[in-house]
Amino acid sequence: MNILVKKLEQHKGHLSQLETTFLNDVIASPELFVKSTIDSISKRLFISTATISRCCKQLGFEGFQQFKYAVAQALENNESETIMDVRTESLTHQVQRIQTEIEKTLARLSEEKLNQATNYLIKSQAIEFFGVGASLPTCMEASRKLTFAGKTSSARGDWDELDIVARNLTKKDLAIIISYSGETPHVLAYAKALKANKVPVLVLIGCENSSLEKLSTLTMTAAVTNCYYGEIDMSSRIPFNVLLELLILNYLKASGVER
Repeated sequence: MNILVKKLEQHKGHLSQLETTFLNDVIASPELFVKSTIDSISKRLFISTATISRCCKQLGFEGFQQFKYAVAQALENNESETIMDVRTESLTHQVQRIQTEIEKTLARLSEEKLNQATNYLIKSQAIEFFGVGASLPTCMEASRKLTFAGKTSSARGDWDELDIVARNLTKKDLAIIISYSGETPHVLAYAKALKANKVPVLVLIGCENSSLEKLSTLTMTAAVTNCYYGEIDMSSRIPFNVLLELLILNYLKASGVER
């Protein structure tokens, strides 16, 4: 639960007192939470079901059931990745950590998978990047490079706009989703809409066996260490940048772009 708890605690400043009480109870007793109904929690904490539902949405989930599923998945996976506090990490260790992440990411990448991803880029009419939070800048940089290469490509920051786009892409397009956890509620919602429209979905992910990976057409995995500086998420997106850099270079060569 460590990683999920870190993410949930970042929302506390935006919650009401009753919503914070509910969230604190989930964090303190996640096993009890996943076995409980919204009505039983309401009676035990003396908080209305409407407040509980509103809190779940404030945390980024569609509702109580989706939040409950996310907590259950975190418990089941036991989130084996350790969280590193980088406040005392030396410069040498920082460099070594990033270097190791890149080396592991490259070791996971096969030429066959890179060529498969490249073919999806070549065949697509338009490419849409999906990434929220810390993944958005990575999406925007890759989209910019593809645009300069003459490919129709977009990366948007508005969540509602991304939702509309996901529902309107077709099987002739390509969606590229970047997500460290593969469990972000908004991203999963986009992926489900894309799959329903039979849109090819290339996923770049930092955690294997995630819910997002099950919705993908093709998955490329990055090796990322969970790093925090106190409460600030400092997990690197450099491995994702490396994968995209190689993918775009391969695309440029394969498609014969001269500029």
